[in-house]
Amino acid sequence: MGELQLPDFYEQFGSQMSDLIFNNAAYVKFCSKSKKTCPKLPTTLQVNGKELWKQMMLEASTYNLPIIKVIKRLRESGKYRVAALTNNFQLPEGKTAGDEEALGLAPIEVKRLFDQFIESSQVGLRKPDPKFFEYALKLLKVGSSKEVVFLDDLGINLKAAQKLGINTIKVGIYDVTPALEKLQQFLPDVDLSDIISSPKL
Repeated sequence: MGELQLPDFYEQFGSQMSDLIFNNAAYVKFCSKSKKTCPKLPTTLQVNGKELWKQMMLEASTYNLPIIKVIKRLRESGKYRVAALTNNFQLPEGKTAGDEEALGLAPIEVKRLFDQFIESSQVGLRKPDPKFFEYALKLLKVGSSKEVVFLDDLGINLKAAQKLGINTIKVGIYDVTPALEKLQQFLPDVDLSDIISSPKL
């Protein structure tokens, strides 16, 4: 981790996102699988990797208040340990704090929400690498992976965790209600009903 310099990453990311042969074919396949009408796709495209990545990170860094409430409630119960596994990048030399959001770096107040905030840039592992999950289990001193519930919005990360025997829940980007309802099934001694029924979900 950290071997690819940030400018090089932006350039490669932009190049990959501009690859219409691969991306158009992937989108046509997605539309077919989801039974959606495929719109007319571009024939030329030049993506600015830096700007697209920053926009993606801005969207991803928007706080989800119901999830934060659940984390706080679990911590307050004293019955559960809560950890975050995040894929991010080290802040390169010469970069300022203003670059942190683009690198997926969380502010200190977010890190303090968790018992353990495990960063790929520090550990040298990234999701969906099974070793990253195994590192987290060891750090949390978990007796069995079956005692763990992992929430994520990406299927590839969930599948990797499932192979280790970890219980998984997919979190919807725009609606977290189904995920919280499933989580409640694993928490018989912590009531989440008021958070689940919140009109802000």
